Amino acid sequence: MIVGSSCTQTNGPTTDTDANAADVTFNRDVAPIIFANCSKCHRPGEVAPFSLLTYDDVRRRAKQIAEVTRRRFMPPWLPQPEHGEFAGARRLSDHDIDTLARWAASGAVEGNAADLPPAPAFVDGWQLGPPDLVLESPPYTLVAGGGDEFRNFVIPIELTSPQWVESIELRPVNPRVTHHARLGVDRTYESLRRDAEDDAPGYEGMAWGQDPDGQLVSWAPGMVARRGTPGAAWRLYPKTCLVLHTHMQPSGKQEAVQFRVGIHFAEQPPDEQPVMLRIGSRDIDIRPGESHHVVADEFVVPVDIDVHSIFPHAHSLCREMHVVAKLPDDSQQPLVWIKHFDENWHDNYRYVEPVRLPRGARLVSTFVYDNTDANVRNRNHSPRRVVYGSNVADEMADVYLQVTAVRPDLRAVLMEDFEQRELRSQIVGFGKTLEMYPQDPWSREGLAACYLALGNTAEAIRLLEERLAIGQLAVHSVVALGMACNKGGDYPRAEELCRQALSMDAEYPLAWLGLGRAFDGQRKVHEAADAYRRAAQIAPALTDAQLSLADNLLKQGELKEAAAACQAAIEISPD
Repeated sequence: MIVGSSCTQTNGPTTDTDANAADVTFNRDVAPIIFANCSKCHRPGEVAPFSLLTYDDVRRRAKQIAEVTRRRFMPPWLPQPEHGEFAGARRLSDHDIDTLARWAASGAVEGNAADLPPAPAFVDGWQLGPPDLVLESPPYTLVAGGGDEFRNFVIPIELTSPQWVESIELRPVNPRVTHHARLGVDRTYESLRRDAEDDAPGYEGMAWGQDPDGQLVSWAPGMVARRGTPGAAWRLYPKTCLVLHTHMQPSGKQEAVQFRVGIHFAEQPPDEQPVMLRIGSRDIDIRPGESHHVVADEFVVPVDIDVHSIFPHAHSLCREMHVVAKLPDDSQQPLVWIKHFDENWHDNYRYVEPVRLPRGARLVSTFVYDNTDANVRNRNHSPRRVVYGSNVADEMADVYLQVTAVRPDLRAVLMEDFEQRELRSQIVGFGKTLEMYPQDPWSREGLAACYLALGNTAEAIRLLEERLAIGQLAVHSVVALGMACNKGGDYPRAEELCRQALSMDAEYPLAWLGLGRAFDGQRKVHEAADAYRRAAQIAPALTDAQLSLADNLLKQGELKEAAAACQAAIEISPD
C-alpha cells in the first residue's frame, strides 16, 4: 500500500448506497424508528440497560444498533412471521434496518433540528397512560444471596361498589431482580392472615388467591403492557385484597423491591366472558446431556371458540416452542412459533383478529429443550436433571390462551372440561416437583388441593398430614386438613382441627367456616349458624359463609333470615 497526501485509494466504484448514506440523518430518518420501536423500553426506570431518547444516546451506540437490528436480535420480537398475526408487532421492516445501517455507516449525522419529531411522551412511566387508580405493594428488601424467593404482597383495595376492570399494568421498581409477577384476587382474607404470620412484608409460598375471571395479569421481562380484550372487562368486588405473587432472584447485594399497580376501569359492562386456558405438559423430566428433549401436549376443545391472545412461558433450557390448532378437516391453524426462545423476552401476544376454532380442534403445543453445556443459558454447569417446577433452575412448558366460547351459553361446558384436565395436569407437575424437592410444603399443599377437587379425599388428607409433619406449623395448613376432613365426612376430627386453628388465630374466617361445616355435619345446626355468621362478619366478601348460612337457616325453616343471607351474598357478588 502507498500512503501519501497526493493519492487516494478506494476499494471500488462508488455505489448508490454509498452516495445516499450521507443523506440519512437522525432527526429525519432514524428518530422516528427509534421512538416508535425502542424508547418504550430504553428509558429510565425500564428493564433496558440504557436510554435511547436523544440524539447523543443513539449516536453513541449507532454501530451496535445497526448490528443488533441486522441480526433481528432487537427490537425483541420472538414470534416467527406467518405464524399468527399479532397486534403491536415489534418487527422492523427491511427498509428500517437498512436505514439504521446506512446512518451508522455514514457517521451518524444529526441533521436539521426542524426534522426532529416530538419525543415520545410517557406519563409517569405508565405504558397505558394515567391509570384510574394507582396502588403500591409494601417495600421489601431482597437479601443478597440464596436461591429463588417466592413472596406474595397483599394490596388491600377499598371499593364501595363493584367495578369493571379493563386492564391492569404492573410495574416493578426494580425489574432486574424480578423473574416475573402475577396478580391474584383474594376475597377470603386468607392472604391477610398469612401476611400477619410473617414478620417481613408479605408472605412466602405459592398461594396468591385466584386469577381474575378469564384473565392473566402478569409481568415478565420484555412484556409490553396492553389494553384488555375489548368488551371483556372483569369485575373487581368490594372488600377484596389484591395479592401480587412475585418470583425474585438475588443479585449478590441487598435490593429494594416494590411494585406499582395501575388499574384502568372500563366504562361499561363486558359483552362476553373469556376463559383462560393453559395447555402444555407438566410431565417434564430432562436428563443431563440431552440436546433435543421434546415435551408435547394437546387439548381438544369441546365447543367452538375464539382465541384472543396467547402467552407462551418456559425457562432457560427451552430453545423452541410451537403451538398449532389441528382442525377436524385435517388442516392446521398456526397459533405461534418461537424458533429461538429467550426467557428474558416474554410477551402476551394478542391477535389482530380473534382466531376462530371449531369444536373438536386439537390445540397442540411442542417445546424443545437443550440440557447441555452448549446451551449458554443453562444455569447448571455441569448439567443436572431438570424437572417441572417454579424455580428458575426448573422448567415449564406453559401456553396460556384467552378464549371465548362462540356460544356464550356453552362457556360452562368449556370450563368444566378444561378444569378437570388442568387438575390432572397439576397432579403430574406437583408430583415431579416433589421428586426433586420432597420437603417442599407448597407443592404438597397444591397436590392435596387437586386431589380434593377430584374427589380423592383420602389422598388429600394423607398429603396434608405429611405437610403438618414437616416445616413450621401454620394455621392455614391446619384449616386445610380440617376442610379435607369435612369433605371426607370425618366431622368430629374436622371440628377438632378447626378449634385448634382458632386457638392459634381466633379471627381466622376460614377456620370459622370449616367449624360451621363440621357442626352442620354433626347436626349441630345452631352452633353451625353462629360459626357461619362469625366467618361472614370477619370476611364480608366470603360468599361461601353467607351461602352456607342460608342453607343452614333453610333447614331450620328460618326463611326470612335465609333470604337475607342470600341477598347479602348477591350484593357482594352480583354475578
